[in-house]
Amino acid sequence: MADQSLKGDLEVKYTVDRAGTELLLYRDSVAPGLLVRDRLRVLLSRALYTLPAPAQSGAARLRARAVDARVAARSAVHRGRSRLGRLADRGLVPVGPALRPHVAAAVGTYDAATAERELREQILTTLQVGGVEAAVVPAVGAKRPVVVVREKDRDRTCAVLAQALGRTWYVVPLDSAAARPRSVTAAELRRQCARSDGFRIFRYLADSRGAVLSGASTGCDVEIWAAPRPALLDRSGTPHAVGSLIAPRRNDWVTRLAPETWTRAKDRPGRTVDVGSHPHILEVAEEVDVVYTWVDDSDPRWRARKAQRLAGRGGTEVDPEAVDAARFRSHDELRYSLRSLEMYAPWVNRVHLVTDGQVPAWLRTDHPRLRVVDHREIFPDPAVLPVFISHAIESMLHHIPGLSDRYLYLNDDVFFGRPVYRSRFFHGNGIAKFFLSSSVLGLGPRTDSDSPFVAAAKNNRRFVQEQFGRTLTNVFQHAPHPQLRTVLEHMEREHPEVFAQVAASPFRHPDDLSIASALHHYYAYELGRAVPGRLEYLYLDLAHPGAPVRLERLLARKDFDVFCINDTAVSAAQVRRNARYLDRFLERYFPLPSSFERG
Repeated sequence: MADQSLKGDLEVKYTVDRAGTELLLYRDSVAPGLLVRDRLRVLLSRALYTLPAPAQSGAARLRARAVDARVAARSAVHRGRSRLGRLADRGLVPVGPALRPHVAAAVGTYDAATAERELREQILTTLQVGGVEAAVVPAVGAKRPVVVVREKDRDRTCAVLAQALGRTWYVVPLDSAAARPRSVTAAELRRQCARSDGFRIFRYLADSRGAVLSGASTGCDVEIWAAPRPALLDRSGTPHAVGSLIAPRRNDWVTRLAPETWTRAKDRPGRTVDVGSHPHILEVAEEVDVVYTWVDDSDPRWRARKAQRLAGRGGTEVDPEAVDAARFRSHDELRYSLRSLEMYAPWVNRVHLVTDGQVPAWLRTDHPRLRVVDHREIFPDPAVLPVFISHAIESMLHHIPGLSDRYLYLNDDVFFGRPVYRSRFFHGNGIAKFFLSSSVLGLGPRTDSDSPFVAAAKNNRRFVQEQFGRTLTNVFQHAPHPQLRTVLEHMEREHPEVFAQVAASPFRHPDDLSIASALHHYYAYELGRAVPGRLEYLYLDLAHPGAPVRLERLLARKDFDVFCINDTAVSAAQVRRNARYLDRFLERYFPLPSSFERG
């Protein structure tokens, strides 16, 4: 089975000195420019360390103010653009670079699948009106459908699209969504065709205030398919039929279109090439649910239950990290995570929200694709409740009534950052993927100095060693966790004492295992039910001095499939500062209310 797996899965990690200078901690690979920049930062860091401690603290404060100023300047540009009236009257808003902005269409609702389909339909309609025949080769997995036009119609295609769409549309080369967008003109489209036998055409979409929702990543690929050369034979050794077309790039369905296939496509819905009625063997055709765990730490009843449970432990010691307020602090992430799901993963079948009798005031509990699940519904022994840790709660998620066999388990600080597909998380044959971090546990057994997270990971390792005679070193990315309900049910049947022990832990305990977020992946791997996968992923700690700039960069580039924004225990001043940046970032990245929110 072909998979991207770990090959080419490169990671770069940073550390920060006392003055807030960001330095490379280690790298698998890095661009030369970044390496030069890091060397300069190392020299700066060494120079700062020669200064007295008060001077170092002053440098850190100056750096923080500079970050604030950069973010404020970008926000001012964003606010100023939102007041431009001439474009707004035409349903347009400026986005992108401050000096040479792009133009986006303002929309009130958005999901990537619908936007991509509507854009493709508009391209097809434009070509039809302009007298250009076209067909669509459907997608498989994460690949996109392709609009096919014949080489003899190339110049007419470029002229028709340029005349009908105009300069509010943009084009980039095929397979290069990160390239600089160019305005759609006939000359530019012809230039793209000469370079790569096609182009990706798109329109920026944004909310009315100029918050970008999509760009080239949801564009429409147009390919120019040529007639075969006279000497070219098909696999049977005979010349291609007159009127056949040859694909310029590989796709999963067909590299040669026979003339009768082309003709039939004109009369099919969406002018789609007939590939048969069966889904592709690599396609993930089964339903995929999503499970969130959520807590409202401001709820006085929840706080009372937590205090009562702590008091009831008597002299039993609890790790400070296990009850740290940062573990329960909310920035309303769930609202924005659901927005990200609806925007970039609209294929999700149903959302299950697991809570301790809590429901966000803004949530539509009557939504047909949402089910709020109380802890009492999934814990077989209600006497162990209440519990206040993810280890206990996640160990029981596979008990959710009506849960699909394939599902994603998410914390509410995880967000989809751009369009993703089922095949990013599962294979077509039912095998799940998991996403290893480059972080390793280190050697040796669990120690008293280990954090609850590391202790649970080492307990997982001991379990795998005892059960399978193998060892493990990696932990997992804080990303969506693909889960197989049947694997977890099998695990619980084979090891009921492990599940009972973890479920009965009200707070993090040194003997815990992280069943859903880690052990499931290794267990499924040993059963042949899971394999390593790959995500373009970002983890950002709000306590990082450069976090505000990183947020702005992420907002501008939208270059990660998934990102996690974590909140660690920091000072009250930092909490207020980080909350201000995070609230502004989330509202700009995910500006449109989802259907899960009350009107």
